[in-house]
Amino acid sequence: MPNYKYIGKTLSGEILKGVISAESVEIASGMLRKQNIYPMKINPENDRDISIGFRLAPRVNTKTLALFCRQFYSMLDAGIPIVESLELLKKQSTNKRLGRAMDFVCEEVQKGSLLSSSMKKKKDVFPDMLVYMVETGEVSGQLDAVMGRMADHYEKEAKLQDKIKNAMMYPMIVCIIAFLVIWFLITYVLPTFITMFSSFGAELPLPTKILLGASSAFRNYWYVFLAVIFLTGFLYRRYYGTEAGRYRIDAIKLKMPIFGNVNRKVATSRFARTLSRLLMSGINIIEAMEIVHKVIGNAVISKGINRSMDNIRKGGGITGPLSELNVFPPVLISMLRIGEESGSMDAMLAKTADYYDGEVDSAIENMTTLLEPLIIVVLAIIVGMIILAVVMPMFDMYQYIG
Repeated sequence: MPNYKYIGKTLSGEILKGVISAESVEIASGMLRKQNIYPMKINPENDRDISIGFRLAPRVNTKTLALFCRQFYSMLDAGIPIVESLELLKKQSTNKRLGRAMDFVCEEVQKGSLLSSSMKKKKDVFPDMLVYMVETGEVSGQLDAVMGRMADHYEKEAKLQDKIKNAMMYPMIVCIIAFLVIWFLITYVLPTFITMFSSFGAELPLPTKILLGASSAFRNYWYVFLAVIFLTGFLYRRYYGTEAGRYRIDAIKLKMPIFGNVNRKVATSRFARTLSRLLMSGINIIEAMEIVHKVIGNAVISKGINRSMDNIRKGGGITGPLSELNVFPPVLISMLRIGEESGSMDAMLAKTADYYDGEVDSAIENMTTLLEPLIIVVLAIIVGMIILAVVMPMFDMYQYIG
């Protein structure tokens, strides 16, 4: 049995390091949790570190997860046994990755394993939040209700993702078409005019020379520009993959003009909705915050959630470190404080999530309203420069002919 080195936190906030024997990283993580040690890193001995803190996104998309949870809930609610429900879900699945995972889970459950432990072994398909919720449903005997809540959660998350994609679709299409048109003008149309002007021996003005140089570079060294684009994307991904890079870029996303407001409200809605679902299912606040920290999708907010978890372990509240982030709006902080004092945090967060779902709609609409004229102005400036570069030699040519 392989040995794994780990770094983890206890409920009191103490950092522990050690070695544990287990068949896999997932089993080692589960063994540590049973000892009230919350793992931050686990890696095989004599191997490089494997971080378990940022396995955020499932390989199966959110819409597929929502459909899976909704179908599972319907079957359980109709009184169909778990094994038979899994068999039916496996046959109905149109997603190959989910189908293979369901085949494995169904086989494990038939052998006597718990559904949650079987799903935990397929973390590339089933996210941590879903696994935790299933585990809670198994313990409480309310697996059908839990799957219903998760179906609602993933359906709302899918709608949120669709809203953002649809809002960005129009500006992206306009920018791509505009780029292609400008590239065609600079690469093919402009050189024709320049050749004609040069045949008259006229001196070309500076804007025309600049565009002529750009045209020549695009035509003769297009592969260099293509390589630069790919290299920039590669370096961005590498930098974003580091802890410091991820934190800096995520901080910029929250402060960007136009986009920053949308990102903050999306994060607020996601935080409130996810935490409320977890608390409603009976998961304690520490474990719930740990799951939220993994799925929130922003390193700055994740760091604030970690500080809140440390504060809770020391006997403090959740709101202090979150308010210091200056990311979440005062409404959410106030609702969290009231929920802490009244003992109804899950209900307060559910209402807050519903409110900020509407706020996200307004923020996205405002963003598209601002982007459209901004894109038009930028394109007008670029096209105007091209026209100026063509028109100026014409005046010089007429003067030369006259």
